[in-house]
Amino acid sequence: MVTDKLADRECQAYASMEAFASNEMRNWEDIAEYVAPRKSAIVSTKTQDIEEYSQYVHDTEAVHSNNVLASGQMDYMVSGRWFSAEPPDKEAPQEARDWYSKCAEITMEILQETNFDLMIHEFFQDRGGFGTAMIHVEEDEEDYMFFAVGMVGTFFVRENRKGLVDTLRRKIKMTCDQAVEEFGEENISPPMKECYYSDDSSKKDQLFEVIHTIRPRKASEREYGKIDGENKPWASIYTCRSSKTILRNGGYDEQPFTVSRFHKWGDSPYGWCPGHMVIGAIRQLQNIERDMDAVSEVMAFPRILTPKGSVNTVRMEASGVTVWDPGVSAGQEPREWATASDPRFGIERAQIKREQIRREYLVDLFQMLTNSDESRREKTAYEVAQMLHEKLTRISPTFARIKMEVFKPLLRRIFSILFRANVFPDAPPSVGLETAMGKVMPLPKFVFTSKLAMAIKSMENMTFLEWWNMISPIADILGPEEFAKNLNFTRLIRLTGDNHGVAVDFFNSQEERAEIEEKMALQQQMEQSTALAESGSKIASNLKNMPPQLLREMEAQSGAGELASTMG
Repeated sequence: MVTDKLADRECQAYASMEAFASNEMRNWEDIAEYVAPRKSAIVSTKTQDIEEYSQYVHDTEAVHSNNVLASGQMDYMVSGRWFSAEPPDKEAPQEARDWYSKCAEITMEILQETNFDLMIHEFFQDRGGFGTAMIHVEEDEEDYMFFAVGMVGTFFVRENRKGLVDTLRRKIKMTCDQAVEEFGEENISPPMKECYYSDDSSKKDQLFEVIHTIRPRKASEREYGKIDGENKPWASIYTCRSSKTILRNGGYDEQPFTVSRFHKWGDSPYGWCPGHMVIGAIRQLQNIERDMDAVSEVMAFPRILTPKGSVNTVRMEASGVTVWDPGVSAGQEPREWATASDPRFGIERAQIKREQIRREYLVDLFQMLTNSDESRREKTAYEVAQMLHEKLTRISPTFARIKMEVFKPLLRRIFSILFRANVFPDAPPSVGLETAMGKVMPLPKFVFTSKLAMAIKSMENMTFLEWWNMISPIADILGPEEFAKNLNFTRLIRLTGDNHGVAVDFFNSQEERAEIEEKMALQQQMEQSTALAESGSKIASNLKNMPPQLLREMEAQSGAGELASTMG
């Protein structure tokens, strides 16, 4: 246990980052009230009463749209075989390629046995709901690794010079028992020990705030040659906030967390999400639905105007009987009052607001073919492809951002954990890389093969086909030889196949192509020899049947030796 300047600095740094993000926290809570009510206790404190979390929700379109966006991202980005691994060296031999490919298959199988699917869905909900999301990967003895998603408002970040988040400080609440399980009895803070050893059972439920800092370690903080926790390239520092006590000063071999922004928000390290764009429309929709409820109630239970003194004589319940004097003056009988309203205008306005919300949350992309209007209309395959092309252009920028910010560092972390756990087969000699520190294993190049990655790549095929249809008439005029001078058909076949997700095994390797070309060249030579032999035989036969006078003239011109040789 250590209480020193480091603990004080960590607590101050967390407080400073929390204050810097105060505006974002208020924005997150405003959005959460309508988009993710269960996460809306960010700035304010709420009880477990459901009404306190859902009191502003009169229409659930924003909640539904964000769920569609999260589920769509999960299905399109991380379902099925969504990545593969290749050697970082393009010229690597086939045995190295096979080894990396096998490691990717093992990684995929192990991921399916962890809590990855549960946490990545939560991650996507935060990414679309708040514009900023964090997922953390810890090594685990049972499942190799486990994943945790940080709730916005409990973690704060800073960027490096490249605009990527590399510093994270997050707040974790722990009981004394959890702290002992995590850090050991000898390392917990004095207040934690007091609760841990207390006979008062209620103190066992007391929560302590622990600040977890993850950041790159400076070279000046590390002792060369040492690889213990305090000298690893990534610092991992746990601090008890109340007592300013360091609970653990350890580290990681690689970045253990990733933070993604749906879109960047100016110079802020935090993100911009669809909810920021349509928060006004979301609020208006709630007001419209609340008012429409009031209109519906009035139309179902209209206001009644009655003469003075007859309030209790008018029966409003079903089958109620009201007795009224038929001799009363005209206009004095009970009647509806101030109920003339047309709900159609409110219904139309609500639908307009819903469409605005759906458009920003990309619901039309992820439900393109299940939309009621579109599903009833017959469409050609080309028309479907055009529609998909149009939608994908809207998500391509945020997909490029998530590849850079999340998938690459996440897969590097996962691959490194599994490599240290010795779950991969022995690597062939061609995989290792000799360095001054000895032989090291280079991280693979990850290739993304998810539905969305393949759909974006297939757009290149569509562009090519459109171009091909346009220039085909020109190709007929130029002829195949001239046209072939401008196109590499071998490369074209491979690229269109890759963009369409065709398995690599379907294509011949370089060695196989060389063998085929050699056989084709040999076959061509045999055909040419046969053709020459047949041609010579025909010439000899023709000379034998030629008139003697003509034959003598040909001998005089070409030489008797050559002619005799030709005749055999």
